[in-house]
Amino acid sequence: MTTSTILQETAAGAAIEKKNEIAAPRVTRFFAGLIMLGVLLQATLAGGYLAGRVSIELHGYIGESLALVGLIVLVAGIVGRRSVREPGATLASRIGLFLAIVAAIGLGEMANHGMRDLLMLHIPVALIILGLADGLRRAARRMD
Repeated sequence: MTTSTILQETAAGAAIEKKNEIAAPRVTRFFAGLIMLGVLLQATLAGGYLAGRVSIELHGYIGESLALVGLIVLVAGIVGRRSVREPGATLASRIGLFLAIVAAIGLGEMANHGMRDLLMLHIPVALIILGLADGLRRAARRMD
């Protein structure tokens, strides 16, 4: 193997590795994991509400706090793009995660104000949140 071949392979490997970079991997991994735990807690609280054991207001407060956590994941990606050029799909996942959290909150609020049929979309949106958060957490874990 010649020196130029080794350099070409190293450069190609670095280019592939650079394409998979993610901005603020530790922050992303921690807060995406926190969102996943929050979704699990939300499901538990919803079940508790249906069983008559838990107030639905607690479910709402935790859901609203997840919006702040989702915003942290989004801002970490935007600010981190100054130093790391993460793929556009990863930024789109961050945006989608935040918007899905906002949509879940909106659907819950509209259901509380008489549009109860929208609750059938609330759970699928929560599953979308879970999937997006897991994807971001896994991408960030590969970077550490």
